[in-house]
Amino acid sequence: MLNRVFAPKNPLSSTKTNKGSTVVGHVDSYDRGEVKGWVYNNSAQDKNCTVVVYHKNQLLARAIANIGRPDVLQAGHSTANCGFSISIPKIFGRAIPEVRVYEEKTGVELKGSPISSTNTASTNHVFDLSDLVYYLAHHDNPSGIQRVVLSTISSLIELDEEKDHEVRFAYFNNESLNFREIPYSSFLQLLSDLKASIGDRVLPIGRGDVDNLLKALGASSQPIASGPNSTIVMLGAAWVFPEYFTAVRNHKQKGGKFCCLIHDLIPIKMPSMCDKGTAEIFKFFIRRVCLFADVIFTVSAYTAKDLEEFITKQHLPHREMIVLQNGDGFSADDITVSIPDYSLPKQPYVLYVSTIEGRKNHRILLDVWQTLQAESIDVPQLVFVGRVGWRVESLIEQMHESNMLDGKLRIMSNVTDAQLFDLYRNCLFTVYPSLYEGWGLPVSESLSLGKVCVASNSTSIPEVARGAAILFDPDNAEELFAIVKDLCTKKGKLQEQEASLRQKFTPITWNDVANRLIAGLNRAAELTPDNIFTADLNTEYTFRTLTYLDSNVAHGHEVDRHARSFSSPILTDRPIGIDNYIKSDLLMGGTGWYRRENWGRWSKFNTDNRLLFRIAHDDAVIVYIKAIINGQIVPANITASVNGRSNKIFSCGKEDLLLAVPARGPVIDIELNISGEAPRLDGDTRMLGIGYKSLIVVKRNDLEERMNILEVSALQ
Repeated sequence: MLNRVFAPKNPLSSTKTNKGSTVVGHVDSYDRGEVKGWVYNNSAQDKNCTVVVYHKNQLLARAIANIGRPDVLQAGHSTANCGFSISIPKIFGRAIPEVRVYEEKTGVELKGSPISSTNTASTNHVFDLSDLVYYLAHHDNPSGIQRVVLSTISSLIELDEEKDHEVRFAYFNNESLNFREIPYSSFLQLLSDLKASIGDRVLPIGRGDVDNLLKALGASSQPIASGPNSTIVMLGAAWVFPEYFTAVRNHKQKGGKFCCLIHDLIPIKMPSMCDKGTAEIFKFFIRRVCLFADVIFTVSAYTAKDLEEFITKQHLPHREMIVLQNGDGFSADDITVSIPDYSLPKQPYVLYVSTIEGRKNHRILLDVWQTLQAESIDVPQLVFVGRVGWRVESLIEQMHESNMLDGKLRIMSNVTDAQLFDLYRNCLFTVYPSLYEGWGLPVSESLSLGKVCVASNSTSIPEVARGAAILFDPDNAEELFAIVKDLCTKKGKLQEQEASLRQKFTPITWNDVANRLIAGLNRAAELTPDNIFTADLNTEYTFRTLTYLDSNVAHGHEVDRHARSFSSPILTDRPIGIDNYIKSDLLMGGTGWYRRENWGRWSKFNTDNRLLFRIAHDDAVIVYIKAIINGQIVPANITASVNGRSNKIFSCGKEDLLLAVPARGPVIDIELNISGEAPRLDGDTRMLGIGYKSLIVVKRNDLEERMNILEVSALQ
């Protein structure tokens, strides 16, 4: 287990130094994860000092210096019991490369610090917590996907096998369009907080303020370093961050890898269960995953099948796909942690753990319970555990019209993992009538605790149940009614089913999941993908924003209007496909870009920004670029360099431009620089360079297509 200790004071912030201090000590070694040394305080020799070890701003461990060190006494120091040996928390079994060691009370850094480990990691895995932080900023407790993320990473941390990897944590900064580090110790604090009652938490969870939570987590203001040995790992989701893949692209262009876990394809497979705008945004997100990911993980074989079908239908590149599955049970911490006060149902109850939304099919349970009551059967209480989702107004109305099933229905939300474990442990059995799942965590949680689960036979649920649940058709209320009636009225029926499931069900541990993930990340590290995108000839790529996707706020009735507006071409008379909007991100090289706008995207003035792509053949081509420059610097000259050589100079006498840059494949690297100084706008701190609207690559000898482009441009 890790030493999960969190200091109220950070010695790194102390202004004290060794000069003039009464603290005397030395760090002797840092080998095989052990930091050894000695320290005492001349002004308080009757008290042992406390030593703290940091990596950057992350507190790793604390120990009292009370080990016998006769060598220190023989060397002329005034005490012998001043030694320390601190075991540093291992990350994938590997000690952190460099640490700093302090005497805690005074903040004095010991001589010999900082000290480097004799071991160094060959690769590091950066787990993106953006989705988790965003969710916990708005909710008091994790839900399905967030619980999977926390459980998986926790097991990765707890693994004690010798792995030559370092794990780090990051979040996506939506302003700077890069990944920023979250301290390792902050993730441990997050785990600790989520096991505590709301009033005892240190972090501002569930207060609706992402920036405040990031600040409390000590998130860095500097981007993480990217390189060939670094992999960004997204276990949650990123479709609430429109420019997320800009940061992924920058990371990959420096040789880094990107891996992603897909939980389900619900908005694609069941679009009627969500708003049309949400469904389109999700399709957009999955398209980008398929274009950027080196390895794609899925939680189930069923989700992998759904994803493969989508990829084939949309003509997207097939990526290596690995099924992780999910763990079945709760951690030892969940089982042994003290349970904050809450009101456990006082009468026998049946449990349904799920967000209350249409896909989860709560209505069938209301119908079954009302039918049981109509037959004068003394039914147990029905307990729904989960927050109320959206578009369930009629369901909530039905609940209240039934007087909450005449007192037999209860809804519980903001339930901690410890409370949820207690609810599972004390229920009669569980139900799970969901219409579609990527996995179905409550099914396996119930079975792992020996509780009978009456579950839907649809999608991934039979895969999760592994023959141990009682399955039924989620559209057949009569079938569910008969099963529940038997369990509630037939003597010994429930006990018989419990005995059966114990024989059939073999749990999957979260360590199993973590080991599969490590193997998958190792596989990604072995790959040598070509991170230069291949552009199609005679295909227009647009740099402007697609409002209904990039805003993440569009509703269904706006989708068609935005889609029509977006598809309007600029350089040709052919409509632009949505994938050519996505792929324009892949044409950009370097980090010198501002975010998309409704007309296109500005580059930063003469900084690290290029157009970088390949074409399928070693052809002579013309790259047509529809662009603008700021009116304050007109007239100006633009120098086009192709593959490092000056190629052409354009004399620009107006703001709106059509640039025709000669080049030759297969790899084309275009850099455009403007003469003079960057324009500065009142109230705008940006240094604007070229504004890119659209791009198309045409063979130099394709005169018909070239004339078409010039004609369309002239008529605009």
